[in-house]
Amino acid sequence: MENRKILIIDDNADIHNDFKKILLLKTKSTSSKFSELGKQLLEDSDSNLPLVQKGIQPEYLIDSAYQGEEGYEMAKSAFAAGKPYALAFVDVRMPPGWDGIKTTEHIFAAVPDTEVVICSAYLDYPWKEFNRRFATADKLVFLRKPFDAMEIQQLALTMTTKWNSARQAKFHFTSLEAIVEERTQLIKEQQTKLIRAEKMAALGTMCAGIAHEINTPLTIISLTLEQLQEIAESEPAVKSSIVKELTEKLKNTTDRIAGIIRGMLTFSSPNSQQNNLKSTDIKQIIKDTLGLCEQRFENSDIKLTYSQIDSSELTCRVVEIVQAILNLLNNAFDAVSELPELDEKWVRIDVCNRNEYVEIAVTDSGKGIPATVRDHIFNPFFTTKDIGSGTGLGLSITKGIIDSHCGSLFVDVNNPNTRFVIRLPLAK
Repeated sequence: MENRKILIIDDNADIHNDFKKILLLKTKSTSSKFSELGKQLLEDSDSNLPLVQKGIQPEYLIDSAYQGEEGYEMAKSAFAAGKPYALAFVDVRMPPGWDGIKTTEHIFAAVPDTEVVICSAYLDYPWKEFNRRFATADKLVFLRKPFDAMEIQQLALTMTTKWNSARQAKFHFTSLEAIVEERTQLIKEQQTKLIRAEKMAALGTMCAGIAHEINTPLTIISLTLEQLQEIAESEPAVKSSIVKELTEKLKNTTDRIAGIIRGMLTFSSPNSQQNNLKSTDIKQIIKDTLGLCEQRFENSDIKLTYSQIDSSELTCRVVEIVQAILNLLNNAFDAVSELPELDEKWVRIDVCNRNEYVEIAVTDSGKGIPATVRDHIFNPFFTTKDIGSGTGLGLSITKGIIDSHCGSLFVDVNNPNTRFVIRLPLAK
């Protein structure tokens, strides 16, 4: 419903009556006195008839205030009640209280959407002063007295229409914001589901390797325990150095299993506290990641190496960074596995501290990525694998993870091999 509420703030009661006569005229059957006034002001021609007599002018609701403070309180109360004034006509000189300028300043401070027409027979303030004192000058019009009916009708119609249009635009904008927020939340939820789906796909790929990874050290533990038992039964005076060597072997092997299990727990706990940002050493992240895939590379005769890693603290979500690196390693594994023509099949991880950020590079023995493919590899669902062999989400999700950590993921086009580089800011 349109708002055509108007507040007249003037210390002269006759002015209030004039406004009501001009704006509340319903039909042509008006008083003879006002009809004469209309003829004098507008000439006696049909083209200059008051807008209300042509059926154009809307119905206004007009309230009166006779001092600036009173008008301000009325404007503020109407706004608080959810029935604001669309327009206020404000006189400049209203002794003994606030003048029109101070009144308008207070109205704009309390109800900034109000349209205001300042009326005065005297130019008490230069226009520069108006601009200086009113940031919302686009909602302010100056009208010099004496004015005629047509001016009042045009201003009332134009400025209340402007108020309603602005309110409607604001409503639509708020509605669009709500829709955008809802869609954004939906996208985030879908992204979370995709990340989890990709993670489960990666876990499925790793299962066989992890089973072998754990089974091998368990065999070592079993054999070592048998050796210790034989020594204890047959050689009670055995040298302590031999026992020490075997127990050290047991310790290292159990540490290896613990590392594998820790990596699995880190990677497979979507609701754990490890999803929160925390300061973590990149060495531990790389160690946990390698524990999830080393055996898979070894079983396929693909050499997996990594450079000396210096301690560097990252503020990150550990689970996500492990997944990002693991995605790159899995892609590298698939790439070199599918290239029988390669004389050497290897994948290397390089970690380098660059003062403000740490650089994690995953390089494989492939010969790089063609430019036509490189332009699309980070797009969701883009894949060069056979149908059913890949989701096309790995790199897209990885890039999303790195972007959310204020980092970057890119292909090193200057390297003769295939090299993906992650850059992450160091912990402050």
